[in-house]
Amino acid sequence: MDGSFLDEYFSLHRLFGLKDSFSDAFINDNRDFLFNINKEGSPLLIYAICGGKLEYSLPATFECRNLPYYVFLYIEKGTGIFKGKTSETLSSFSLKVVSPFSNFSLESQGKIRLYMFILKGEPLTVLCDKAMHAEISENIAMTLFKTSLLLKAPGRDSLLLVSREMTDILTDAYIKEDDESGVADWKAIPVAIREAKKILDNEYSDELSLDVLEKRIGISKFKFCREFKAYFNVTPGKYLTNRRLDAAMELLKETDITVHEVGERVGIFNTNHFINLFKRRTGLTPLSYRKKNN
Repeated sequence: MDGSFLDEYFSLHRLFGLKDSFSDAFINDNRDFLFNINKEGSPLLIYAICGGKLEYSLPATFECRNLPYYVFLYIEKGTGIFKGKTSETLSSFSLKVVSPFSNFSLESQGKIRLYMFILKGEPLTVLCDKAMHAEISENIAMTLFKTSLLLKAPGRDSLLLVSREMTDILTDAYIKEDDESGVADWKAIPVAIREAKKILDNEYSDELSLDVLEKRIGISKFKFCREFKAYFNVTPGKYLTNRRLDAAMELLKETDITVHEVGERVGIFNTNHFINLFKRRTGLTPLSYRKKNN
């Protein structure tokens, strides 16, 4: 199977109405988009027919029509307008899963980098019983890149690993979608507040003062603080600190970098302040926490 398979279902429209072969524009000579060399195993596994990274630097629209498989889309960087039965904006860290035979288009707003996988398998009927759209709390691009490389690795182990990675990602997204539907009716939360939460979730390691957030979301910091706490029962500052400490706990468990480096990676540059915050949250110093969890 090669790029001609995708040309049966996908088309690309550039500026000025120019139409290109999808495979010529995205697939051929693209070492980051691969086809699975292994035959499909058990239908109880998620099988990736193909997948990997796609990147385009100018505004363009690609369309999909009558594809008999699921389409997994993850925006790593940039913004796209998704148009299917409904229209919605997909920004950085957005995940969208489209059901078989669902015609849709994705219009990029300038430079965009995304991951796309064509999937099949019985678990998808449960995990994707409807077109799923979730905001992922962490950048999963590296996980998706590693998953795409497994498509070129022969053997049953590769099939199992690809299925496991896709199942984990989709399960997390499914749970998150359910959670958000129960948090003060997620869609009823103002767009600016949702955008701010996404910034805090994904960019916690950056300098995120109220002044910075005010400029990015377009409402006053006073209104933002008031509404954020009303919807999430915590102040933005406390939410950001907790997000940073959650990330710090994972780094302490999974790496051997110094406590100072852990603090820097999560956006807390004063080591003493980091240790005090960590101990207040967990009752342990970072080093004690690492020893306990290793």
